[in-house]
Amino acid sequence: MSESCPTCDSETGLREILYGLPAEPVDESKYVIGGCLVSGHDPIWVCVDCGWRGWRLNNDLGIKLSDWQCPICEVIGKMFLINLDVEANNGLRNFTFSATGAYGNSLPNAMCLKCGWTAIFTQTYSY
Repeated sequence: MSESCPTCDSETGLREILYGLPAEPVDESKYVIGGCLVSGHDPIWVCVDCGWRGWRLNNDLGIKLSDWQCPICEVIGKMFLINLDVEANNGLRNFTFSATGAYGNSLPNAMCLKCGWTAIFTQTYSY
């Protein structure tokens, strides 16, 4: 795998998360078992070195809010920044964001208007 962890830059710690009960043993250098309970908003990558979990790898530059594709329902451009009104969201459509999952006491600040998927969006730059 040529990707690195977006948080700690580890090139050896990234694993794809497999959900459900595998029929055969899995290669633990490539995969982590995510359990049987699936919510529909579960991350697909984990870093075993730092604990980062997310949906995309190496998203340092971010994606324009207007181009963001929901990892659950795959709709494009329907991400909405929570606690901002429609006018403020429209003003940020050309700004770029990266996303991570909300864990522990972290509250999500963005959601998909189609399926309700939530995450923490961080602005990376604007143009």
